[in-house]
Amino acid sequence: METDSNPPSEADHDSVDLASTPQKGLDDMTSPPKLRQKLACDQCRGRKVGCDRQEPCSRCIRMRVHCQYTAQLRPRPKRPRKVPANPYEAQFDELSRKLDRICKLLEDKLQPNSAEGFSESHVPPTHSTASLPASVPSTMMQMQSPMAPTEASEPEYEGHSALSTHTAFASNLLKNIAGQDAMLWHSNTPSGTSSTDAISQVPGIANLPMPSADMAFRILRILKEDPRMQLPWMMEFESIDQFQEYIFRVYSSSHPTAAEQIILLAAWVSTMPACALVVVDATQKAEIEAQVVTCRDSLDVALSRLPLQFPSTFENILALTMAGTHYVYRSRIKLAWIMNCAAARMAQALGLHKACLQDPETNIATRRKARLFAIIFSADKALSLRLGRASVIRDEEIPVNLRMLLRGVNTAPSPIPYQWLAFSHTQGLVYDQLYSPRAMQQTPEVKQSVAKALLESVETLMSERNEVNEDFERKARVAFGDDLADLYKGANHVSQLALICLIYHGVAPWAHRSPFYEEGIPLAREALVEHQHWFSLLSDYGNIHTEIYLRWALFTSPFIPFIILLRDVVQTSEPSDLKLLGALIESIETMRESFPDISKQLDLFKPLYEIASNFIEAKTTDISDISTINHGSP
Repeated sequence: METDSNPPSEADHDSVDLASTPQKGLDDMTSPPKLRQKLACDQCRGRKVGCDRQEPCSRCIRMRVHCQYTAQLRPRPKRPRKVPANPYEAQFDELSRKLDRICKLLEDKLQPNSAEGFSESHVPPTHSTASLPASVPSTMMQMQSPMAPTEASEPEYEGHSALSTHTAFASNLLKNIAGQDAMLWHSNTPSGTSSTDAISQVPGIANLPMPSADMAFRILRILKEDPRMQLPWMMEFESIDQFQEYIFRVYSSSHPTAAEQIILLAAWVSTMPACALVVVDATQKAEIEAQVVTCRDSLDVALSRLPLQFPSTFENILALTMAGTHYVYRSRIKLAWIMNCAAARMAQALGLHKACLQDPETNIATRRKARLFAIIFSADKALSLRLGRASVIRDEEIPVNLRMLLRGVNTAPSPIPYQWLAFSHTQGLVYDQLYSPRAMQQTPEVKQSVAKALLESVETLMSERNEVNEDFERKARVAFGDDLADLYKGANHVSQLALICLIYHGVAPWAHRSPFYEEGIPLAREALVEHQHWFSLLSDYGNIHTEIYLRWALFTSPFIPFIILLRDVVQTSEPSDLKLLGALIESIETMRESFPDISKQLDLFKPLYEIASNFIEAKTTDISDISTINHGSP
């Protein structure tokens, strides 16, 4: 019999099955269709094949296996709908969530390692009264600025108007005069690096201690309500309301920028000592004074974290300007110069110098830019003369008439006295026309004519009065009283005399004594006499007034009266002048413990005074011995 080698197909199976079970096929055709399952059967899901989801499915029928449905769809839980009580509450919540996402994206992008800008140094503050760790003592707090060189491979350049340069000239003069006694010279010569700012590295601190929110608003209330605080303690702000804006920013944010922190800390350091003077309660006064130390240390740490590159924004410029003012208060002149130079470059990059040429009376933002540029310009000229370096801002960048620079600025509630700006501008001219490298090549006749013009401008400023100056003096008398106001006025006069002496000193070389130079000796003597008078009155007042006086009188311009009178003393041996020099040294010695930053700047005066004193004593003894021998001879 012949057999078929081909296996039956699936259709054959179906036909065989239907033929073998005619009743079942008939029942299937006549029975109503069953509902399809939502999921495939277990057999089809296991084989990963298609399933028609009938019960049983056609594939299981053909394969003659048991068709079973065990998997079931899990019911999706219903989301509860939260009905807001206020129809706008849902929109507010959505906006809040979007802002949170934006802040998170910004925080992820602005990491400290990217070195993109000032805002990268996000240092969340700790609004408490906690102090810095013991590893960073407050009395020895020194910082390392990334913009300052940390390797002393070469000495920094200082021009001919710098105080250290004049000290070197005086040292050479005394060395030539007292050269016979080598032991006297080497034991008293000041070190060339004794007056430089020590820069040490401090560990970075993530959480900067700050005054508590309660303390912050207490100080703010004093600044607003006490009439003695109406004097503008922060010239960078037009009013207390602008300062209040930064208080709200820092204390309401968990991630304030480094610029906002520096602005607020510098403002606290500037205003808290004055607030401590007007507080009557001894406990509150001690608490405020403790917070001053905390804020000063935190500010040093924050400034040490500044990146090398950051964008030119108004807040960054304001932070650098206030940092420079802080270092002037601390008598760290080189660091103040670094900060102010960075602020000056950023201000010009941002176009703040052009805001002075516009009409800022009706635009507060333009007026604030012009005000900030005026403060930077003033500090730039003063510090350039103080260190003997060229200023960053050229005179071509400002109006010819300086009053135009303050035209719109002084429409603010807190105006800037014109004399301050003009005096700083004159300081810049003194360096450019008498002490710059090109000016040093001029003949004595040309220098003398230039000096006379500068002296006339200074004398005009000293005698000029205007409404802004009188208003400022009136506020000073309300804030300090008549005695302290007169003291500050005297400090300003001492500083002006020092600038006049510097002009006289820039004409005559050290090797000659011209008649024009001789005119400056009485002025140098007058400056030291006035300093002795006003300094004797400081013992009745607090440390803050002593610090302000010393900074204003002795550090606004290089204190050349000491050098001029010292030069005259070693040639004339005048005991009264030597006594004036000793009084200056004594006043510095009394402040050494209270103000180490100030005293170290003038430590170089003491060795020079001791050398001159010993030389005059030896000279007087020799003359006395010769006179005795002459009288005793037959």
